[in-house]
Amino acid sequence: MRIRLLFYCLVFLSIFIFPSSAKASRLYVLPLQNYVAPGDTFLIEIRLDTQGTDINALDIQLEFPEDVIEFKSASDAASLVNLWIDTPKVFKPKQCIGKITPCSGIKMSGVAPGGFVGDGIISRLTLVALKEGDFEILFSPESKIVLNSAEGILSYAITNGAKLTVGETKNPLEQSIADMTPPDYFKVYIEHGQDAFDGKWFLSFVARDKESGIAYYEIQEKLFGIFDGNWDMVLGSPYVLRRQHLFSVIRIKAVDGAGLAQITTLMPRRMVVVYVGLSFILILCIIFLLRKKIFHKRMHIDKATSPM
Repeated sequence: MRIRLLFYCLVFLSIFIFPSSAKASRLYVLPLQNYVAPGDTFLIEIRLDTQGTDINALDIQLEFPEDVIEFKSASDAASLVNLWIDTPKVFKPKQCIGKITPCSGIKMSGVAPGGFVGDGIISRLTLVALKEGDFEILFSPESKIVLNSAEGILSYAITNGAKLTVGETKNPLEQSIADMTPPDYFKVYIEHGQDAFDGKWFLSFVARDKESGIAYYEIQEKLFGIFDGNWDMVLGSPYVLRRQHLFSVIRIKAVDGAGLAQITTLMPRRMVVVYVGLSFILILCIIFLLRKKIFHKRMHIDKATSPM
């Protein structure tokens, strides 16, 4: 409650007390793809480019046509927001923007303690296409960015939405003719640091495809290399691992525009130690069983050859 009150105090001061000192930032939507089919699930990134300014808090509202797309879920992996006041959720705008009608909206607000400078992800949204048509995802004028300063100055936000089309899928045969080569082999690095993601382990990677480009990635964390995990669809790295104990075999799949894939498998050092340890135990068990079998065999021979 105190955090929420502090946030709204900062916004109030920004609007009514320090309007002349405001600076510009840029809010924009990065779609994974501009063309989807009815029933498809697709991702978009809500991003912020601070344009060199240092921001501290944000309050974002998006609008979209509710009869064309539906909001499913949100991910804060690699988000510049470390403390959420309101996680992304659906709301009903009082008034629709422009030609977006009937409309629905997604709102979110949070804080970046210590400030943030640069171009980063606010949230990744998973949406579902409901029917054919052209549509826009736009930022509401109510969206606000607060600078990291003692006065809580408001940063004027330049907004860039996204235009997408929901239509019939392209012929897979045409796609395969255009691109028959999967993405190039790529390396994956597992890293962690005190200044990144609260010290959590994360993956860094980038794949290349010379023909149709990389469309998206999928990541699977397979516990002990035995128990299957879900494939998470992401736009790119960094990716914060769900299982921080590092006892999983990690598979990263890069998928290009034609649907062709390249998979890289990463085995953390802890998993190597586990495999070596299990292999050593297995070898000892085999030696023990062989020695036991040889011992019983000798005992049997000795009994058979001993004089009565």
